[in-house]
Amino acid sequence: MAELKIALTSKEEVPTVYQIRKINILANSGIKFFTGFIDSCRGPDKKFPKEFEKIIVRPILMAHFHVARLYGKMISPVMSERVDWTKKSWQAYKTILLLCEQDPSAKEEIPEEYELVVEMDALMPQKLQQLSFSL
Repeated sequence: MAELKIALTSKEEVPTVYQIRKINILANSGIKFFTGFIDSCRGPDKKFPKEFEKIIVRPILMAHFHVARLYGKMISPVMSERVDWTKKSWQAYKTILLLCEQDPSAKEEIPEEYELVVEMDALMPQKLQQLSFSL
């Protein structure tokens, strides 16, 4: 749904306040549900287990991937919010890399997405630098 709203706003020059609000509400809603799933996979000490069951590896990695993408889609005229969301997006990408590092077979579960995650991890410092210059 957020993708549809973003596609509709990209046709216009400047999105309206209503469109920005709607996109952010939809993105926050998705983040909330994906984060709920991610948190359900944590142990009682709020940490991930050393190894996930084979059946849960792809869903947990994809949940992190979607959280990162949703943070990247949020819109704000306030630059500090954009920097904060970019940092949260980067953290989700880093978590995917960390989980794949701990379990090398996890890379095989998300081959196309893993390539994108590596690429995004390399691009995020540049994006943050651009945003900080805009402040």
